[in-house]
Amino acid sequence: MQPTDRKTNAPRSNGLHKTSSPPVPTDRQRVETEVRESDRQLHTLIDNLPGMVFSAAGDRARTLHFVSEGCVELTGRTAAELTGPPPRSLTDLIHPDDQERVTTTVQWAVAEGQPYEVEYRLGHADGSERTILERGAARRAAAGELRIEGVALDSTVRRNADRQRAASYEHLLTILDSVEASICVSDLASCEILFVNRKMREEFGDQAAGQPCYRVFQHRESPCEFCPASRLLDEQGEPGPVCQWEHHNPVTDRWSLNYDHAVRWIDGRMVRLQVAFDNTGRRESEDKLRQVQKMEVIGLLAGGVAHDFNNILSVILGYAAMALVDIGDTNPRVRRDLDQIQQAGLRARDLVRQILSFCHHSAERFQPLKPQRIVREVIKMLRSSFPATIDISARITATEGTVLADPSQLHQVLMNLCTNALHAMKAGGELTLGLAQVTLSGTQGRAELQQLEPGSYLRLWVRDTGSGIPAEIRDRIFDPFFTTKSEGEGTGLGLAVVQSIVAGHRGAVSVQSRPGEGTEVSVYLPELVVDEAAADAEEDGQLPVGTESILIIDDEPGVVLVLQRFLETLGYTVETFTESPRAFETYARDVHAWDLVLTDMTMPGFTGLAISRAMLALRPDQPIIICTGYSESIDEDRARAEGIRELLAKPVGLDTLARAVRRALDSGPPPSTGS
Repeated sequence: MQPTDRKTNAPRSNGLHKTSSPPVPTDRQRVETEVRESDRQLHTLIDNLPGMVFSAAGDRARTLHFVSEGCVELTGRTAAELTGPPPRSLTDLIHPDDQERVTTTVQWAVAEGQPYEVEYRLGHADGSERTILERGAARRAAAGELRIEGVALDSTVRRNADRQRAASYEHLLTILDSVEASICVSDLASCEILFVNRKMREEFGDQAAGQPCYRVFQHRESPCEFCPASRLLDEQGEPGPVCQWEHHNPVTDRWSLNYDHAVRWIDGRMVRLQVAFDNTGRRESEDKLRQVQKMEVIGLLAGGVAHDFNNILSVILGYAAMALVDIGDTNPRVRRDLDQIQQAGLRARDLVRQILSFCHHSAERFQPLKPQRIVREVIKMLRSSFPATIDISARITATEGTVLADPSQLHQVLMNLCTNALHAMKAGGELTLGLAQVTLSGTQGRAELQQLEPGSYLRLWVRDTGSGIPAEIRDRIFDPFFTTKSEGEGTGLGLAVVQSIVAGHRGAVSVQSRPGEGTEVSVYLPELVVDEAAADAEEDGQLPVGTESILIIDDEPGVVLVLQRFLETLGYTVETFTESPRAFETYARDVHAWDLVLTDMTMPGFTGLAISRAMLALRPDQPIIICTGYSESIDEDRARAEGIRELLAKPVGLDTLARAVRRALDSGPPPSTGS
């Protein structure tokens, strides 16, 4: 018989035959195997998820029933330590300051049947803290028990990164807001403003972002035709080079220098980055420079014309003066004609002096003087020349004040101010001239007075009841050639000359005016302390005369004849030359033949300064007077340093010539300071 297996009662194999197939698992076995494999895969998946997957009771303590292996990295504790026995409370692991907030959030989500998300600090086993982001939801277990299931992720790195990004953003904003330039980012296609810095918010308001740039910056309803946006991209549509351009903004009324560049924005679109610097100051400086250059040209022109023109005036005024003396009262009609010629010549002389004075080419003669005398002289002249509809009065409170000034220029200042006042009172009014002593501390509210040194000043002022000066042109009244007068009524140099003269006297001009209420112009001149006896000394009204011999050198024959007639009238013996080389040859043959040499400054051959140096080399005590129509190469200080006794500005009147000749003959040579 064949052996049988006791358990199965089947024949037992003797090894000589093949074994039978393994038993086929039952359905239950197959299901159990699949469940175990699924559980294994699920646990493997859960354990490899970032963070900690958990299941906890639905109470406030949230007692843990299950945690994934991620709990070790998150909390520093194993799953066995957290789930027990005894099980740990998830709430107890949370920072005490965050527990109530987290519990409230979770309990509300449980009550509402909603998922939740909450961030808090969790204590690690090593004593450190982690920032945790927890997401979860409540569900009922099979037994009806309320469970909270979710995942807790370590957001410390993300939180730190967020903080670093926020800090970097704040740093960037701080840098952009501290730059003294207007910075704007706008969409290149739609022109929508995406960002503006502090400087631009101050200029255009806080509501700029989100609006089109042309509406905010230009007050337009459509893109600007001058916008450089189309030039910011190259042919491939990529950012091109920086575009630099200058523009006057109608909203701020200021100039800006703009640097525009196309940049790809964080969301991928192309934007326009603009950095704009306020350029108004440079533009104003350039305008002033152009004005200065214009005045330099005018000055060169004035200087070139002045010499010849003053020679012509010397002849006109000289012969008119001699003709008036010769005719006496024998022919009133001719005398009136000669008076008109003389007055026209004097007006031309004053006009040349105004131009030269404005261009700083006048030969100034500063001396101590009492301004009240000039004020009285001007008032006397005004009463005889101004219409009767103008009531002229004086208010002089500083009767003894003295200033260091050029009397003719100070006279010119007052006449220019009074002439302006007359034009402002065409229908009549009141004109008041005043003189007062004031003390300036250097802290006065007006900017023009703050530039003056503290101390005692004499204030000359002219007040009218005319139309006043409109506010929109008040800053331009001292501009050369700016005038509100009709054509033919004035050159526009009056106030510009006033300011130039006063500045040369180390003073300042201040203007107060309201339309319809008149104008007051004040001139501040530093007061000078002088010897009263010397200040009160006045020259005799009689012209000084003499019998000395005088040599005249001038290339203009008409001027030579006028000077010769003047000096011969005063009793002097005169010899004249119109060629300076020939004059010097004659002089060199006998250096003691003449008591005085009177020479022009600008001549062909030898200039007046050159021939004076040559003569003084031969005879150091030779009295010399130089007359000049205009010259930049000599002034009174330079003349004295060269040994010249007097420097006279053409045209020279008889009175001026007589006194200068006498001073030169009677005084010793000036101390030389070197040539």
